[in-house]
Amino acid sequence: MTREITDTDLERVARLNPELAHKLRLAARQRRWYAANREKVAARQRRWRVANPEKVAARQRRWYAANREKRAATARRWRAANPEKAKATTRRWYAANREKRAATARRWRAANPEKAKATTRRWRAANREKVAATTRRWRAANREKVAARQRRWYAANREQAKASSRRWYAANREKANASRRRRYAANREKAGAHV
Repeated sequence: MTREITDTDLERVARLNPELAHKLRLAARQRRWYAANREKVAARQRRWRVANPEKVAARQRRWYAANREKRAATARRWRAANPEKAKATTRRWYAANREKRAATARRWRAANPEKAKATTRRWRAANREKVAATTRRWRAANREKVAARQRRWYAANREQAKASSRRWYAANREKANASRRRRYAANREKAGAHV
């Protein structure tokens, strides 16, 4: 922090460089005026920003382009110091810009298919329970689609389906028998009801 320039300092500078002394006097006067009128200046700046949003945005874009690394470093420090606020800000932005974010994600996935697959695999491996719950909900809500898809796959892969059934039956004989018994009992009750 620079110290305030005294009158003695200005006299010394004036002897060596009168033009510099004049600039220093003006700067000191402006600092004193600003300190005394801080609220007035802030109000005027606020009014100007409200009246000129395009100019403000253009100025911010220019500054950001010229100071990209500095801005990114400041943002990283802030996010590290305020993780909860950063998450809340991100959530609000995501909710307000859902379509924009989805379009960006689609473009990235189209440009980076292998990275996208790897990212999806990692996420699914780390969130198995979420994936299973989502799958169960979707299957429950789309039973006809699931059945149609299974019929199509079975028609196209008949031998593979039979082999898979045989393997499952061999490994789960008790489950299969219990399921058959339940089905048989249910059908016998239905048959008895019609007699």
